[in-house]
This record gives sequence, structure tokens and C-alpha cells, in this order.
Amino acid sequence: MKKYIVLWAILIVGIFCILTIYGFKYKKIIKYKKIEENMVNVAKSYLEESNIKVKNYKVVNLEELIKLNKKLSKEVEDNECSGKVIINKGIFNYKYKAKIFCKNYKTK
Repeated sequence: MKKYIVLWAILIVGIFCILTIYGFKYKKIIKYKKIEENMVNVAKSYLEESNIKVKNYKVVNLEELIKLNKKLSKEVEDNECSGKVIINKGIFNYKYKAKIFCKNYKTK
């Protein structure tokens, strides 16, 4: 009987550890996803304000976006990131894809 209790205890502790580790990794990923989302939002406003017409695609580097948004600048500096936003022309609207390359994270 004691063997079963020990096995269940080990199993519960193991599951708890695995979920805790996964939670910490997921929290980091969400932080980088927010940076990507902010990059896309800044690129959208940049495209709308400057009235640039995109024929097929356009690449906006992160350095250009940082000049337009101070909050994005702080996020990028804190995480040591570089990146770009790729703007593709769809049939009816533009499609935005942010790609960032940080010390601990890279867009897939």
C-alpha cells in the first residue's frame, strides 16, 4: 500500500513540475508575441499615415518602426531584438507578418 502512495506522490509532483516549467516558458512566449503585435500595429499606422501603395510586398525594418513608436523602442531594447514586418498585398487588404529575432526567442 505504501508503494502506491509513494508512486502517486511522485507522479503528482512530476506533473506539477512539468506544468510549472511549461507555464514559465509560455509566459515568455506571450511577451514576445505582444512585441510582434505592437510591431504590426505600428506598421499598419505607418502605412495608413504615409499613404504608401504596396504593389506586391514591402518589408519595414524594426529600426523604422522604433522611430515611430517610443513604447516599442523600450520593449525591443529590453529584450535585445531585431526584426521586420512583411506587408503582403491581399485581394482586398494588406496582410502583416512580424518577424523578430531576440536573444532568447525567434519567430517561427
